Amino acid sequence: MIAARLSNLVGLQLSSTVVLLALVFVLILGLLSGSSVLLALAITGFGLVAAIELVSSPESILEAPFIGGGLLATAELGFWSLELQANCAQSRAVVARRVVAITCLVVLGAALSGAFISVLELLGLFGSS
Repeated sequence: MIAARLSNLVGLQLSSTVVLLALVFVLILGLLSGSSVLLALAITGFGLVAAIELVSSPESILEAPFIGGGLLATAELGFWSLELQANCAQSRAVVARRVVAITCLVVLGAALSGAFISVLELLGLFGSS
């Protein structure tokens, strides 16, 4: 459904499954080939699909923090894996600190997004009020 809206937006009549599978393929290809451009393109595509869904169905706005957190985690871990493919040796302590930092960043980002959406709903600027 989300990808169908994206495909209609760009004037293509593709099924949602085809668009999402294409994005997954680009993501996997980017990770396997070590291409930061393909990885960024896939994450941008997923973000565009999510944005279209959120704009087209305002009741799904409560999902936005989770979608954003998932995209952030995917981007951070994806680019980190590209660094590791480039033979950047990292000690266990560095790996542990980075995992904690990424986790905190994702959780904090999702929490702040959720708080922002809640404030907008309380002010009557968004939501079912």
